[in-house]
Amino acid sequence: MGKIRSSKIYWLIISCLPIIDSLNGMINGGGNKGGISLGIIYRFLVLSVSVYHIYRNRIKKKDAFFYGLFFSYLVLSVLISGGSMFSYLMILLRLVLPMILICAFKTGTEKGVIEADFISRLFEQWSWLFPVTMIIPYLLRIGLNTYGSNGVGYKAFYYAQNDIGYILALMYLFMIFQIEDRVTLKKSIIMILLLVSNLLLGLKSNYMFVLAITFFYAVRVGRKCDQIITKVFVIGMIISGTVMISWLYKEDIKAIMERWLFFYHDRSAVSFWTSSRMDRVRPSYDWLQGHMGSLGVFFGSGLRYTAHTVVSGSNFIEMDLLDIFFQLGMIGMIYVYGFYIVIQRKFHSSGFYFWGFLLSLASSSLAGHVMESALSGMVFAMLCCGAIAEGHKRKMLT
Repeated sequence: MGKIRSSKIYWLIISCLPIIDSLNGMINGGGNKGGISLGIIYRFLVLSVSVYHIYRNRIKKKDAFFYGLFFSYLVLSVLISGGSMFSYLMILLRLVLPMILICAFKTGTEKGVIEADFISRLFEQWSWLFPVTMIIPYLLRIGLNTYGSNGVGYKAFYYAQNDIGYILALMYLFMIFQIEDRVTLKKSIIMILLLVSNLLLGLKSNYMFVLAITFFYAVRVGRKCDQIITKVFVIGMIISGTVMISWLYKEDIKAIMERWLFFYHDRSAVSFWTSSRMDRVRPSYDWLQGHMGSLGVFFGSGLRYTAHTVVSGSNFIEMDLLDIFFQLGMIGMIYVYGFYIVIQRKFHSSGFYFWGFLLSLASSSLAGHVMESALSGMVFAMLCCGAIAEGHKRKMLT
């Protein structure tokens, strides 16, 4: 009974993620400046409870070996890193937190102390909590602009727009799969809220993801003749809702489009579509080769490479694959990406958890802020846990 109660407390702690980060942003003006904050305290609570679950449920020896080896590698990376050791440790903590969450969930699932519907209930909660924490501040005319200096776009109290952008796109995909099963008024309202939130955010990547997901849904459901009525209704609702929302928020959308056009004419196509991220790659690689040679390629340079990115205001390339490569080298990059890919292959995820994983890789590669993020990293971890839960359920049925 105590173990089940512990699992419910764990779910409650994780499920309030949108509320905690919104409150943190409201208190701190969006970020975690000035040392200890509500967001940092919350992450340490999540980390502590996760470690407790791992200890209580006994991690398998092969998993313990992997984590031990990886943590030893991270210690090596900290020792060779330049710059602020504290800053680098915080980045590595954000990288490791999702892995620890996955380990805690995996050990709890294998011991039967975490409920089978833990992840599905979590995403059902998040699917409306995230857009609500965007819409309510907007209606109250409080919160932050996506591009603060220009007053363009809107991200409520979420500090990193790419984090919340990834999450809103993922929640939209989740609702696509939910509404495919059965159309309800509640699901329709959540879909509209998610569309509004994605629209107001003003990120190119989110607009593209929403269009791609909608097209994916039309093709997917179009293959099922018995769902043709559902398809027509939902697609019609999405189009009508989008047109209505565009009219209500036309001034905000106009400002977003004008900003896009300005940078489109000011930069090359590659620079525009990657928001100058690709401009930072060559200088960073040239520096790595010139100062660390093959050693840097294999083991990375910690935070040293960040002093050589070329775009003002950014210390990182902001593409997870490349950031992890420059920080941890080829070996660390293979470790991190191999960890997540093995989960997908081992547990044979399907449906939302499979397509959500592909969306996560796309967002991670194009806009970053997935695998090294305190906010979206936790959501990504729960997505991977969904694949584990799905695989465990199939195993129990056979």
